[in-house]
Amino acid sequence: MPSARTTSIRALACALLCLTSSAQAASAQTATKDTLRNEVAEVLTRTVVQWSTMLTPTGVFQNPFAADVARGHSSFVPPLLAYAVHRTGERIGDPTLVRAAERAWPQAVDATRASAFDMVGAAYAYRNLEISEARKLQLASYLRTYGIPPNGYSCLIRPECYGNLRLVDALAMLSITGAGVRNDDPAARLGNPVAARKAALQVVNQRIGQVVDHGVRARIGRLRVRGTYLSDPDMNPIAYHALSAFMLSEAVAQLGPEASRSARRARRETMEALSVLVAPDGDVSYLGRGQGQTWVPAIAAGALASGARETARRHPARARRYLVAAQVAVRRLVALHVSPTGLQLVPGAVARSTAEGIDLYAHTVAYNGLALFGLTVALEALDATPDLRIGRLPAERRLGVRDPDTSGLGVVASRGVWLAVHRKAAVNDLRFDFGALALKRRTAQGWIDLLAPRPYAPLVGNTAGPALVHRGRLITPGGHAIRVRGRTITVEGGYRVGDRWIRHARFRWRLTRTGARLAVSGVRRGDRFRFLAFTPAGTGTAARRALVAAGARWRFDRTIRVARLPGYHSGPVEQLDALEVQLTAPKSGRFVVAIGGS
Repeated sequence: MPSARTTSIRALACALLCLTSSAQAASAQTATKDTLRNEVAEVLTRTVVQWSTMLTPTGVFQNPFAADVARGHSSFVPPLLAYAVHRTGERIGDPTLVRAAERAWPQAVDATRASAFDMVGAAYAYRNLEISEARKLQLASYLRTYGIPPNGYSCLIRPECYGNLRLVDALAMLSITGAGVRNDDPAARLGNPVAARKAALQVVNQRIGQVVDHGVRARIGRLRVRGTYLSDPDMNPIAYHALSAFMLSEAVAQLGPEASRSARRARRETMEALSVLVAPDGDVSYLGRGQGQTWVPAIAAGALASGARETARRHPARARRYLVAAQVAVRRLVALHVSPTGLQLVPGAVARSTAEGIDLYAHTVAYNGLALFGLTVALEALDATPDLRIGRLPAERRLGVRDPDTSGLGVVASRGVWLAVHRKAAVNDLRFDFGALALKRRTAQGWIDLLAPRPYAPLVGNTAGPALVHRGRLITPGGHAIRVRGRTITVEGGYRVGDRWIRHARFRWRLTRTGARLAVSGVRRGDRFRFLAFTPAGTGTAARRALVAAGARWRFDRTIRVARLPGYHSGPVEQLDALEVQLTAPKSGRFVVAIGGS
């Protein structure tokens, strides 16, 4: 006879099958808010059930990614994951999930080593779950020990410093103090909960307004949109913009009337920016850290679903835009990360032999917790959102986006091609490189990438280019201005050594029917340049004026020399080669390369 747990999981599997069928049926008609809700519920519930069966005898969540374990990322209990399991069990009425969470809670990561994310999970559990008094006491004891977390400590102790962890910390403190938790030790951070809350309020109500520049401008068809980019200053990875939009939305929702006008404006504008920066295949990690990681599409969906809930009644058109952006993010999560053992840290993790190309701090168990927390928030936001049709995705329309200062991004799209260009390389990390970071084309099978993801490697010496070969040294290109008009992105810049520009140049990308065309002008006759075209290891071919890399054909207007450089790694693709292209500028100081479908 099957156990009650087995029967429950079988029943849940049947329910999931019904959800899948209903979602597919709805997709065949007009997609609505409920279509998205069903898709979120399906992946959330399925993954939570998997994690509930992956508890070790000691009550911690087993890390299924061997290469991750080899890095020292062991099995443990992040409160965000325990919360997602517990909350889902309550939502669907499955006592086996609740019991699994109850086994895990006492093993939560030691409070002295816990991050702000861990405290957010514990605080949400304390406030939202239907738990026993004994569990409430345990969680309260856990929360009251919260001090300055080790993760982000160096920034958090300096009031002038800002990063995404300061916003997460503020949300944690607002959640804890809002629940009435305090510490009897006057020397503890929560020994004075009034002062602790005041400091968190200052971050949300004042500091965020000082960080953002309200500089994102977008045009979707004839619609003009204003937004703001919020990430980690200097680096500004796009994944952290999604995370910041999510955390800010949660903080403002908790504050209610306490939220300042500045915070509310920043919440609205970060959502606007996120909705136009989501790629047509749901990618929100094409610039910088977080590349290909599982939490990114889930957190983006959580942020956008919350944005739809807040705007649905007064601005339904905006809410519909948020809903479709959330939907493509969820579908990317399902297509690339779902596995029999939780969400894969990066696409293809189950087949990887190493964790090369993945940020060293990335952790499968922790990032599943963050992803499932984002989906839990998304589901509850969708439950509170009036029924709406899902709109058209900005990235699948005529689109132009410009953020000249904070991120330095320019994005253009037609109905069949989408391109993201970066005007600057702020840090020594190839994932923040200058130029075309992502180029996607619509096919009968869906959207495909025409550029392989940038490897995780030093930028110096590895820029995709076009790098200038100057006195035997490779000079990374850069720009001081970026313009977006129609289907064209133009970067004014060139090549600089220290504070001196040794060559001025104009880089102009224009969408074509099957890809994009780059024209470089303003350089000198005889200048030598190098491109790197990244491609899965062992693939790619070259000819006199053309090459094939990552399935796309590159065509040059002059003769090129090509060599293969192995040994690169990225988050989405474990093994990459670079096809090194060298060419010489003509008398006109202008050369052209086109990238498109082969």
